[in-house]
Amino acid sequence: GRVTEYGIKAEAERLVKIKMISESELSLMNFAEIERFFGTRLCGEIISSSYVGREKRFNIIEDSESFTGSKGEKVMVQGVIDCFFRNKDGTYTVVDYKTDRVKKTDGEQTLISRHSFQLGYYKRAVELITGGKVSRTLIYSFCLGKEIEVKL
Repeated sequence: GRVTEYGIKAEAERLVKIKMISESELSLMNFAEIERFFGTRLCGEIISSSYVGREKRFNIIEDSESFTGSKGEKVMVQGVIDCFFRNKDGTYTVVDYKTDRVKKTDGEQTLISRHSFQLGYYKRAVELITGGKVSRTLIYSFCLGKEIEVKL
């Protein structure tokens, strides 16, 4: 593939250029972690997808109950979705890249508890943007070298 042909550094720079990963994410990773990502099934799915959205900004209006506990007020939620792509069945997968340093023993659960609330907003935003259904929400942990499915 591209990694063996051009080298990890060149491929990582290409991924920044096409906005698959950000400059700040790149600066927090080591090249062994990046190389491991290129070999994942997830990376293959993203590359072969018919549609990939990267670094997509969104604004959605939410009921304030999830923030304040009281109903009736509206809150604007803003964010940037790292990556989402169309699956072969027409649904979408949302991917949030994480460079958090976590322990191998409980790292998956730590990441899920830290980021599932945020992924819920990403899922809703992608469904609004695409008009389609999100079937999977994933964290890709560069530290652990694997994807973690977050059930929402």
